Amino acid sequence: MATDICHSLEFAYKMVDHVGRVILSPKVIQGFGLEEGELLAFTTFKHYIIITKKDKDLFKRDFMTAGFLRKLHKLGRVTIPLEIREDFNIEQYQELHIRLFHNCIILNKSEDDEKNNNEDLQFILNRIEDSSEDEKFVYRQIKNNGKVQLTDEILDLLGFTRKSDIQFFLKGDTLAIREYSFDVKAPVGMQYTGQSRKIDHLVRLDIPKKLREKLNIKPDDYIIFTVKEDGTYISSTKS
Repeated sequence: MATDICHSLEFAYKMVDHVGRVILSPKVIQGFGLEEGELLAFTTFKHYIIITKKDKDLFKRDFMTAGFLRKLHKLGRVTIPLEIREDFNIEQYQELHIRLFHNCIILNKSEDDEKNNNEDLQFILNRIEDSSEDEKFVYRQIKNNGKVQLTDEILDLLGFTRKSDIQFFLKGDTLAIREYSFDVKAPVGMQYTGQSRKIDHLVRLDIPKKLREKLNIKPDDYIIFTVKEDGTYISSTKS
């Protein structure tokens, strides 16, 4: 059943400080059923920043899910991740527009209010409520050095740990990744690349240069990690 948007909005203007903290009002905290210390998940769609509780499944293709979790601190403060602030050009003391729904909080810069529409909001709410998809998706950006910044939450979703040694295989226009094995025989339908990389101490994965060139992935491009029943895959958003 579609959520009745007209009766789901609560507006509040708050300011982000120099470290990206936004203060949620007691009414928003109570209405969303939050408690001090609770972990909140951040994702994005178009010009919207979406906050849900940790147990909400937002690893879906349409959302730019970055795998960020942030803790709700006392006085209602929660920090918007730096990467999201940079992508959205959110500067010190930025004014934000906050909408409260029963299953998420949606923020946007007040200057972007004219971009808001009920169709987008309904789409977001429907996607959050729809948990029927088996595949999971995480979008990450390639840095100039070819590394992709991950988080412990993303590693857990992908089935890896900070100690993982990742092996790369080619499958069409995608990369398949799995834990390193001494068995050099490629899985059925995949091409062995002979490339492997360890997760470094800063929780980053280095995508080998030859493979980035093969997939036409350039610095600052976004890639998609897709988790399927038969494994984890990396593809370019330009594919």
